Amino acid sequence: MGVFNMIPIYIGLSREVLSRIRGLEDKTSVGIKDIVRVMEDVRKSGDAAIHHYNRLYYNIDTRSTGLFITREDYSEAYDRLSSEYIDSLKEIIKRVRNIERKRLSSLIFSASPSSQIQVAYMVKPLNKVGIYLPSNSPLLAVASLTPATVAGVKDIIVGIPPSYYGGIHPGILVALDILGIHKVFRSCGPAAIAAFAYGTKSINRVEKILGIGKDVSTALRMVADVVETQALRLPQKLVILTDKTGDAEAILWDIYSWVENRPDPQAIIVSVDRALAESVASLNEEMRNNPFVKNISGILDMRTAIVIARDWDEAISIVNRLSPDFLEIMAERDVQYRLLDYLRNASTISIGRYSPPSYVEYFGGITSLSRYGIADAMSVQDYVRISRVVRVDPDALINDYETMQAVYDTESMPGHYFAVKKRLDNL
Repeated sequence: MGVFNMIPIYIGLSREVLSRIRGLEDKTSVGIKDIVRVMEDVRKSGDAAIHHYNRLYYNIDTRSTGLFITREDYSEAYDRLSSEYIDSLKEIIKRVRNIERKRLSSLIFSASPSSQIQVAYMVKPLNKVGIYLPSNSPLLAVASLTPATVAGVKDIIVGIPPSYYGGIHPGILVALDILGIHKVFRSCGPAAIAAFAYGTKSINRVEKILGIGKDVSTALRMVADVVETQALRLPQKLVILTDKTGDAEAILWDIYSWVENRPDPQAIIVSVDRALAESVASLNEEMRNNPFVKNISGILDMRTAIVIARDWDEAISIVNRLSPDFLEIMAERDVQYRLLDYLRNASTISIGRYSPPSYVEYFGGITSLSRYGIADAMSVQDYVRISRVVRVDPDALINDYETMQAVYDTESMPGHYFAVKKRLDNL
């Protein structure tokens, strides 16, 4: 273990160091009893329970104002934002759409395992989806809902927690309007999940529920036997893999930007060059008086680390054990692509000096959300059903008869054998 600065330095990834880094993960417990009570109230009383909890938690009277966001709310949101910001949202949505359309087209294909068998993959969008979003991040709305619109989901309903006295970030409403989504209601997380799962007078039951937030993840588990659910999260673990060519200042700002807007961030530098690692730690000390760095210093103390690796083999092993949500590679150009052959467990990988997470996550066309507990980004695939359509020509049964018989005899499956033989007898 090295010198402790705001960002501690470790030599290699010992069991002790790995334990500390894993300990950075948040283990905050959720009030299960409160969540159960809210959801049961909504199941029994529907809209009335949602109104009650809106008054209790947010001090808003949705009995008077209505649960749902109105057309006037959307208009006011546009008025509160600059045209430059609105144009930026449109551009980000366009880029995500471009990627997701390509992904959707890749799911639709046909193939022939033999000349007498045709297999086609058919993709159909879900009909009704409910999603619960935080009220302060338009970019999360873009990340989670753009794939749904590309998939062609017919009915999308969104639950959002109003801030105290009912406010919702205007950028969220503008983003939803650009996406063509206008069924948006105010509610706390567990109440919204219950409404999606059981239905109320105003909110129809859905086929699938997606949601972001700790209490929401708990609520989703509670209705998993009633409806398909998927918990989402903002990627939390950033690993920066670097050598002597890394830019210490750029690395620091990547860490600072990573931890500034996530609930439980982790940022770990893995360097094969000790001088670069020490330079990052030293520069970070010099940045202590920067107002922004002061503001996040508590997070840096608890949520960041530098690990020095002996060589690339050890560095690769460390990164694979850390399983980052986002891996940034800052290394010599001829090394960057070779490393990709050995790095297995990262959800998103950016390479090169000019691919910082702060840009890639928002302007790179990717969705900056992962499935909870899985280092895999959400996509258009989360909003579709995929079916395989198979047609077999009679000649295939004839040609495979002896092979089929050997398999079914050995596996003691006479039913399988006679199901095929009956067809051959009728030829």
